[in-house]
Amino acid sequence: MLSASLLHAIWNLSSKRAADVDSTIFVWTNAVVSMVVFFPLVIYVFVADHPTITSRDLIFFAGTGCLHTIYFLALQRGYRTSDMSVVYPIARGSGPVIASALAIALFQAKPAPPAVLGIALVGVGVFTIGIPRLNSGKLELSKGLRAGLLVGIIISIYTIWDSYAIAKLGISPIVQDWSGSLGRVVLLGGFAAKKRSTILAVTKKNIKAILIVGILSPLAYILVLTAYRYAPVTAVAPARELSVLFGVVLGGQILKERDRTKRFAGSVLLIIGVALVAIWN
Repeated sequence: MLSASLLHAIWNLSSKRAADVDSTIFVWTNAVVSMVVFFPLVIYVFVADHPTITSRDLIFFAGTGCLHTIYFLALQRGYRTSDMSVVYPIARGSGPVIASALAIALFQAKPAPPAVLGIALVGVGVFTIGIPRLNSGKLELSKGLRAGLLVGIIISIYTIWDSYAIAKLGISPIVQDWSGSLGRVVLLGGFAAKKRSTILAVTKKNIKAILIVGILSPLAYILVLTAYRYAPVTAVAPARELSVLFGVVLGGQILKERDRTKRFAGSVLLIIGVALVAIWN
């Protein structure tokens, strides 16, 4: 999980560096890379395991394609409006807690006191990182805070969706993730076809970022999905959130983003909060 967390932060750094280009084209091009690079592994899974694909599996594949398309577009546009050290930790930290809150609301679950404390710590951490600005006597939520929470909501939905497909339906993590890449290529293909000249310009300028995101993003997520298959969520979730610290450090040290100390402190609160929710919820 430590490797997955570091890989996740690294590909997000590359996404942030490409935030000034056409979001749709950038997402489509790195999805093409993912689809091509990991296709041999998909073939291997079918040859080695002979999985039977049901109509229900196809529904989950389609859902993953839609959810991951929305996620990548929202993330890229969030990076265009704000710092990585704001959007990234808020998105990664709020996602698991939002998922837990949805479960509590939908199933009327009664969380243990440590889980409630964890949710509160995440709230404080989110506020610390994306603290509102005082503008003409009025509190204004930062764009990074809004973008991070939006991405966090999407993360909470696709985490529940994909983990169910892996743990309950027995779908291979490799196949499940690849369906997301295929979905992005198909769903955004029409937009890409109308912008062929833009594709060439974006690829030429951002080929390194496209390759890093296209390869490391699926690899990191496959590692996480595999961990969910063989280890309890209480063990995986806290370790996964170490990417929050990596993201803040990369944003501060490499991109030279401001408020490093405040954002690092908020990220620590996020990780502690997520760990409490994962262990006691």
